Amino acid sequence: MLSAKSIAPRFRVVIAARLEHDAAMNKSVSHGEATAIHSRFDLAGTLILVVGIVVAALIYMTAADDSSTAVNQELVNAKRYQYEVERFGGKAAVLMVELNHWFDSLWQGKRLAATIAGLSIAAALGCFWIAHLIADDLPGSDHGDQID
Repeated sequence: MLSAKSIAPRFRVVIAARLEHDAAMNKSVSHGEATAIHSRFDLAGTLILVVGIVVAALIYMTAADDSSTAVNQELVNAKRYQYEVERFGGKAAVLMVELNHWFDSLWQGKRLAATIAGLSIAAALGCFWIAHLIADDLPGSDHGDQID
């Protein structure tokens, strides 16, 4: 399983390879250009976070009550329905129906707001992380992975 610590060196290798490739092609990435890229990722992360949270709040405030999904949930949980699904497809089919129903519920009503907020937070964190990796590789940066 990949963890954040195992992925970070890979991104650094990619960034370092890009800088080496640009140097080999007589294209130098100046400190100003790298700082501009870093600033763009920071700005993108901030915009994604703010817009995502605002949109999620608007959806949450305007979303209808989840009464229609409650009826659908009762249908899925009905013993007869589960028995029929299990009879035709086995236990795996019952689990897949429950997973499909859960995934469908993420895109309706107030849960849609939570889904959009979570996705925007994840995307913003990704942008901030990439900006941090670029900042670590800037020439003259003093906040790299040095252990004091």
